[in-house]
Amino acid sequence: MLESHFNFCIKLNSIYLLEDKEVALRKAALVLTSFIPLLLLFSRAIADIALTTTGILFVTYCIRAQYYSYIKQPIVITLILLWLWFMITSLFAFSNNTQAFFMSFVYIRFILFFIACAYWLFTDIKAFQFASIIITITLIIAASDALFQFISGFSISGKPQWGARLTGLLRRPDIGIYLAKLIFPIASLWISLAINFENKKNLFLSYLFLLLTITVIFLTGERTATVLSLFALTSSLLIIAIYNKNLRAYTLTTIVSVIGLLTWIIYKVPFIYQRLMDFMNDVSNFPNSLYGQLFKASILSWYKYGIFTGVGIRQFRNSCLTFKTEGLVTYCDIHSHNIYLEILSESGAIGLSLFVIFALLCLRQVIVSAIMNRNNFGKFVSCIFAFAGLITILFPISVTMSFITNWSGTLNWTGISLCFSALLLNSKNSKISS
Repeated sequence: MLESHFNFCIKLNSIYLLEDKEVALRKAALVLTSFIPLLLLFSRAIADIALTTTGILFVTYCIRAQYYSYIKQPIVITLILLWLWFMITSLFAFSNNTQAFFMSFVYIRFILFFIACAYWLFTDIKAFQFASIIITITLIIAASDALFQFISGFSISGKPQWGARLTGLLRRPDIGIYLAKLIFPIASLWISLAINFENKKNLFLSYLFLLLTITVIFLTGERTATVLSLFALTSSLLIIAIYNKNLRAYTLTTIVSVIGLLTWIIYKVPFIYQRLMDFMNDVSNFPNSLYGQLFKASILSWYKYGIFTGVGIRQFRNSCLTFKTEGLVTYCDIHSHNIYLEILSESGAIGLSLFVIFALLCLRQVIVSAIMNRNNFGKFVSCIFAFAGLITILFPISVTMSFITNWSGTLNWTGISLCFSALLLNSKNSKISS
């Protein structure tokens, strides 16, 4: 009798210890994930390590807790198939099979991070709030530093402008796209909370935070970041106006005000005006522009060296240089500067098909979450702003950073993971805390 009772106590204690360790794993991963945007400002290597460690902690948790139900999700299956296909394409790489395989193999870290965020870390609103607070402070610091650099010519850290473009705390002029890919999922939470709790002050501050950040993005002179953030903001506000007729006057006023402010900046800041003229020139003469040449090289790489497999991950530059030698293009770079063309040229039609399925599954989640919350205006708005965040990353007709390399890959997958997690949260009947 005593022996059986003693064995029961040992078993019960081991269960509690197991649960404690599982909670500790999740807390550690949550802290790491929350600080990834801050780490991206100072060290791409440390940010990448934080992202990779989050994935490792997630796998450890899954093994200990026997948690594998997420594998049945279509979006998870699609991403795993995409990763496996990346590795298969390395067998047919254009020039460097070893590099192609290595870059394909380590890409699993981004997929594990996405799954960890969506199906483990942010399964409750409090975890998302915790991360959002840290990321909000990070974005305020980053935007303030960029604005200070615009005014004084130097960032607070002492970094000068990149020509006339802003770098903020970064080494290169990428602070605009950094802000654009992170602002919307964070704003979606704060605006949703303010609406649900009818807190007009917080709602005003949330919108002000969003609009001021977009203004700073515009001042950076980054054309892609500006166009995507404006398109995302305008699209989301128009959807909200269609959904709620009582807000049409406010949303349209906001759109007109933002356009008016940016128009004023264009004519008051010569550099911004010149960037706009450069953008219009590139659009009107796109085939002969640098980006047009990269797009052409991407199509040629896919068509000539692997319709189904592409040239292999991170092998675009090598194939592009071949075309440049042959006189087929006049400019080359390390990647295609478009996510979809990058995946097409490096993993072929099959890789692109899988990635398009992934993008469509994200869009499906937007629609499902929005429909589920059509009677909950706060959550509906959150879904729409999460959709806006996905636009800044997955919109197909744009010039983008690489989807493969560590800094841009970490930024992209952090933004996607936050947006998708917000959508999944809004699909649940979880209580939102103030």
